[in-house]
Amino acid sequence: SVTGVQPCALPISIERLFYSQSLKIGDAVYPGAYIRQSLERLDYDILQAAVGKITGNTSRTIRNSGAYVVAVLFNSIMETRSDLLAAPYLNFLRQNRKGGG
Repeated sequence: SVTGVQPCALPISIERLFYSQSLKIGDAVYPGAYIRQSLERLDYDILQAAVGKITGNTSRTIRNSGAYVVAVLFNSIMETRSDLLAAPYLNFLRQNRKGGG
């Protein structure tokens, strides 16, 4: 579980993301400029989503809590972006499905 994550982990993780030259998550490597650009979208809702994921993880043991918080925070930003990109497309599909609606 993530019981080892301290309350100061989010500000430290944001700073760590900001100053990173790159970030590797899975097979993807994100350059520093892209990370900083993504951080511009960080808001209260994204932070709340990240905290929910971190505190909701009760089934996995985390070996490196700092790296875990950084990954969850960045993934939360990316998920929000993909939701924003998908929404117009999904609305288009709903409007144009057979039967008109």
